Amino acid sequence: MKQILVGLVVMTSFWVPAAVAQVPKGQGYGFYAFGPGIDESRSFRHIGVGGSRLVWKGVAVGGEIGAIYFTNPSGVIPIAQFGGGYHFRAGKPEGKWDPFVTGGYAISVNDGGFASPYFGGGAVYWLRPRLGIRFEFRHQAIKDWSRNGYPEFRVGISF
Repeated sequence: MKQILVGLVVMTSFWVPAAVAQVPKGQGYGFYAFGPGIDESRSFRHIGVGGSRLVWKGVAVGGEIGAIYFTNPSGVIPIAQFGGGYHFRAGKPEGKWDPFVTGGYAISVNDGGFASPYFGGGAVYWLRPRLGIRFEFRHQAIKDWSRNGYPEFRVGISF
């Protein structure tokens, strides 16, 4: 947690005042996520990079790659996610907040492979054009690992 706070302070130190921060048509992002683990005390971490592109008004398509690693028992699972979303402020010049919802499918070839749906939402706070802080909640509905799936809380940067 201390590392996340230090990272946020460093990112905000480059803040440049901007009266307007419009949602870009395409954006990349990097993230760090943590999940409490609902069953069997299997807390986990998830790191990755991704991107999305607006295709019509606020509708976006995108994908990401990353790795989920469990703390008990230990293990790493590579994962790719493909899906879509909706950006509520797309095309609107006022404001720095970019709230969004997302959903799609996650796939992995590790551990016998799996495909499972995910859904979530969050917001990007644009510090300046092409640099923002991303906050997100996502629920991985992977039934093979847990009866309830895995909720995760993400923080990262968008560019």
